[in-house]
Amino acid sequence: MTVYTLDEIIEITNGGSWTEAEYSASEKDIYVVKVTNMVNGSIAETPNDSYLPESLFNKYKNHQLKSGDICIATVGSHPSQQGSVVGRTIKIQDVYSGSFLNQNAAILRPKDESILANSFF
Repeated sequence: MTVYTLDEIIEITNGGSWTEAEYSASEKDIYVVKVTNMVNGSIAETPNDSYLPESLFNKYKNHQLKSGDICIATVGSHPSQQGSVVGRTIKIQDVYSGSFLNQNAAILRPKDESILANSFF
């Protein structure tokens, strides 16, 4: 049996950081998943959700989510969250594939699915 360390089989990408001025109000642009959207293992949309213009895709494409990705919150609590948010996890559903992950969270993705299947992870 082959034994691997986590860093050998999992790619970890931190969420992106962009300025408030870069955001768009248009739902036709790229949806941004924030820690505040990470509720009960899935994404909870709100009236205050954020978007980035398509023109910024190449600048932030490293923070793009794929269906099946696991995301984990890397920050603690704040007044607008009930209970601690650090460590909350979600699995990205097909509908959010192509969205971008904001700061204070990380994407965990198997490097090689022949070693670790994403569905198992």
